[in-house]
Amino acid sequence: MKKRFSNEKGVTMLTVTLTVVVLIVILSVVTFYVSNSIHMEQFQNMRADIREIESKALTYYVEKGVLPVYSGDADSKKTKNDMGEGFEPLNPNDGDEYAKVNLNLLGIVPAYDTEYYINTESFTVYVKDAISINSMKYFRPVEKFDKIALNGSFIPEWEKECYDSIDVISKMFKYDSDGFITGIDTNYCSNNSNPEYYSDSTNWTKMVIPAVQPSGEPVKGIAQNAFSNVSINNGTLKIPKTIELLPDGCLNGKSIKYLYCDAGNISITAFSGCSSIEEIHLGPNVLMPDGSESENTGLFRNMTNVKKVWIDGDSIGKYAFAGCSNMQMIVLNNNLKGISDYAFYNCVNNQITILVDTAATNLDSSYWPAGGSYTTGTISFPDKLEKIGASAFYNDRGMSGIVDFTTCTSLTQISAKAFFGTSITSVKINSTVTYDSTSFPSTATIRN
Repeated sequence: MKKRFSNEKGVTMLTVTLTVVVLIVILSVVTFYVSNSIHMEQFQNMRADIREIESKALTYYVEKGVLPVYSGDADSKKTKNDMGEGFEPLNPNDGDEYAKVNLNLLGIVPAYDTEYYINTESFTVYVKDAISINSMKYFRPVEKFDKIALNGSFIPEWEKECYDSIDVISKMFKYDSDGFITGIDTNYCSNNSNPEYYSDSTNWTKMVIPAVQPSGEPVKGIAQNAFSNVSINNGTLKIPKTIELLPDGCLNGKSIKYLYCDAGNISITAFSGCSSIEEIHLGPNVLMPDGSESENTGLFRNMTNVKKVWIDGDSIGKYAFAGCSNMQMIVLNNNLKGISDYAFYNCVNNQITILVDTAATNLDSSYWPAGGSYTTGTISFPDKLEKIGASAFYNDRGMSGIVDFTTCTSLTQISAKAFFGTSITSVKINSTVTYDSTSFPSTATIRN
């Protein structure tokens, strides 16, 4: 009997021990998830605060010309080293100074109760007290930075006008609840005419699409028939990066001569009938749509007045400039990776110059807009270029001389008929590049 009791006691102690261990594990897990849940909630609150602060701070700056920050207290300005342990500027465009945001000026009550600092060059917002999640410190959510800093040098000069003209330009248009321009406010235009904008809207020499509405909300797009009663008299059109959509035919038939555009999503017929365009500058946000042979489409296809094209994006759509028979100069961003099939197909008439826009040159002021000087017939391609599509430069007879691809270390493919029909006489190419027997003229010399 005594032995049996002893065994039962042993089993009871083992059970108690296991129970205590399980409870400790469960408590640890619950504590971990509760703690992380609290931090995640703070993180989401911080994200919402930062979005609201950056939006309203930009509007405040546009309207008043200064940032909504404190200037009097000792903690109002910080450098990177002052921002806190583990702080790293996430925006490559950040300058050296961070200023404390005066939330009262913006009418914001923060969801995450801390102080917020804004970089005075990039307008990027960070929190003073970082949130720790799984041993990682967050001074703001990690994300892609494409915000424009009005006083920074990293945006094109032309685009600033879309932001700093809220008192004039933004009031000339009508908007819907989604932030799309729906038309012209003829009453405002007739009472507040400017040299470039005439009261009857039929003889404008310039159209600048604003980035910000009078309400402070961003302008996100252009409705399909917004400019049905507007003429742009052989003038300039500027479209900022805030524009998320240019729908089919929204600018149909407008007399545009110089086009500056950084809109994200452009429909294939957005510029249909804009046959007077001579110079085109496409920013890095442009997602160029592919055209097709069967529908005879391409973003600027068969626009025979186009002479100069500036492309800052990383790809060029199919048939984008096919049939632009008077093409003279193409400037490509050094980050360009792909030139699609038939991109510059049948640009037949002139001696074509292809230049690469790198940090070491100042092509923007030298060649854009009209004017400037350059060595005609120069042919160069971006170092990061990976592929040139089929018939990309087919029958571009003005392309001549020697083409050197040896600096294009990422290039792997030059497709069939890419340069067939050109006047290229010699090609230097790396042995790692695959090309077709028809990629170059049959008379061209090809060597590694």
